[in-house]
Amino acid sequence: MNTTLDEIQEWYESQCDGDWEHAFGVNLKTLENPGWEVSIAIAETEWEGKPFSELVIKRTEDNWIHCKVEYGYFESFGGPGNLKEIFEIFLRWIESPTWAKDQNIITSLDRFQEWYKSQQEHFEITLDTLDNPGWCLKISLSETKLKDKPFEQIWIDREDEDDWVRCSIKNDSFAGYGGPKNLDEILTAFLNWVES
Repeated sequence: MNTTLDEIQEWYESQCDGDWEHAFGVNLKTLENPGWEVSIAIAETEWEGKPFSELVIKRTEDNWIHCKVEYGYFESFGGPGNLKEIFEIFLRWIESPTWAKDQNIITSLDRFQEWYKSQQEHFEITLDTLDNPGWCLKISLSETKLKDKPFEQIWIDREDEDDWVRCSIKNDSFAGYGGPKNLDEILTAFLNWVES
């Protein structure tokens, strides 16, 4: 069964046509309050111009969502535990036929979100798409207890040229790069390191 993360990766990969990914993509970063900001380009896709009613949900100070579509982007913000829900709202909106409805599946995205929520330290996190295509996850470790934790570099190349992963620690940051279907591997590599 496909998970939310699988569906986001598949959607992104399906948009990559040799041109689109050079100008557009998916961007994720942390907010200081804390929370998440997710921007997904829909410009030059079949969803550009599709109506979306602005969605604002305020449950608690840490459990909230604000989603809207403007200027060719699905723009969303949410609390530290709302990242998966933001992606699910996007997937429901584009009417993905294989959207994961089983909320009991624990994915790397669930684990990553729970790790972030549990931190007492501030981690600056950015997740971007690459134009080759692929993913780039950067997590600043400066002034955190992870700054000096040993990390064994990961370098994986598989037969499919879009199936690759590179993870390392440089300049007090975790840097994970991978092909369009390797985001789960990048998140898992980071989580396995911090949880070891």
